[in-house]
Parts: sequence; C-alpha cells; structure tokens
Amino acid sequence: MCFVYLDIIFQDTCYAHSVNNDGGVILWYQIKFAVYRMSMPSNTFTKLPASKRDKFIRVAMEEFASAGYEKASVTQMVKKLKIAKGSVYQYFENKKELYFYLLDIAQQNRQEYMKPVLRNPPGNFWETYTRLFEASLRFDYENPEMSTLIANAAHEKYADDLGNLMLNQKKKNLDFMRGLLERELLSGGLRYDVDIDVMSMVASNITNGIWDYLTLRNLNTERDKKGRAIIPKDQVTHILDDISKLLKSGLKA
Repeated sequence: MCFVYLDIIFQDTCYAHSVNNDGGVILWYQIKFAVYRMSMPSNTFTKLPASKRDKFIRVAMEEFASAGYEKASVTQMVKKLKIAKGSVYQYFENKKELYFYLLDIAQQNRQEYMKPVLRNPPGNFWETYTRLFEASLRFDYENPEMSTLIANAAHEKYADDLGNLMLNQKKKNLDFMRGLLERELLSGGLRYDVDIDVMSMVASNITNGIWDYLTLRNLNTERDKKGRAIIPKDQVTHILDDISKLLKSGLKA
C-alpha cells in the first residue's frame, strides 16, 4: 500500500460503500489514490509502433529500477535499445520527464490491483487492510521492475528537480491510511478517544515494517528464476492476522 507523491495535479477516486446485515447501504466513503504528475511524452513517441514503445518503456523501467534516478544512464538505455541518444530527447523533454512518465505507469498499474478491493470492500477495516496488503504483494511479485521503481522513488534523497519524495510519500501514505480508517471510524468500529492521525501513523508505520520483516525472515528462503524469494501465502496470511490482532487491541472500539 505504498504510494509515492509527485506534484499531484489530480487524484483518482475510488468510491465504495458498506452494507448492513440486511444488505442496506449504511455508509458511502471514498479513497483517493495519489497520482503522479502526468508527464506526457511527445507525439513522436506516441506515434511509435506499440512494440517499439513497449520495448522503450521496458528498458527505461529496468534502468531506473536498478540504478535509481540520479545514477540512471540514458546512454545505457540507448545502447540496449540500439537507438540514437537524441531520440530519447525527441520523446521526452529531459530525464526527469521520462522518470515521471515511468512512475505514472508503475503507479497506475499498482492501483489496478487495489481497486477491486476498494470497490467491493470486505466488511471491516481489518479485512480490507489484509486484502489490500495481499494485492500489493501480488503486484510486487508480478511486476518487479515497477515495484522497485516505486520503492526507489520513496527513498530518493532531496533533489532540486525532484523535491523531497521521501517526505511526500509518507504524507500520502498517511492520507491513504486515514481514508481507510475514517470508514471504520464512521461505522463505529474504532475508538473515538484516539486522534485518527495518530491511528493512521501507527497503521502506516506497521505496514512499512511488515515489508522489512518479510525481507529479513526470507533471506535464505527458496528463490525463483529471477532471484526473488518465494514467500508462502500462508506465511503472509499468518503475519497479517497477527498484525490485525495487535491493531485491534489498540484501535478497535
């Protein structure tokens, strides 16, 4: 459930509702996804055959994912693509605009994994939280370059052209978590004597910590052909169940 924020100019809103035991709607709510500032390529790029566009995106995504923004090399990209370096700047104004464009693609793809859960949410925050985490994990496993690109953006140091992505991401993570918690609060599922911003901070930090815990726990586990740890689903489910129990003990009404 990690969302990186880059000069947001609009948000994609996912509307959903809760129902009571009789099937009646008792609450409408909305979750707003953070969307990167849309960086539009030139007409030259959009008019390329789809196969060439897809190859360009794949190679550029791999370069930024493996090297990060600062060290990513346009020279290496064009070498793999076997095109002139000037072609890149016919497609995009500069390296930053290409980076934003790739982040747009990665973030929008990640959102597609989340939307089914939010449009048809389970009965409460705890179940929704678990389903969203599982969806996020599935995205990461099925889209390693996109996942790494988003993670790298979250740890980019301050740069004049990019701004402070790390702090901006934390703010948007809190906003996203707050949206989930507000639904539960309004339906009476959370205690009212704790500031919802504090709840959001605790839940968001725990979520980030789960990724670190899974990484440490699976350092020596079996790997697939791409070198990725194969994490059993029941392990993830068990961890999420334990986290939900801890959260419920402190947050549930």
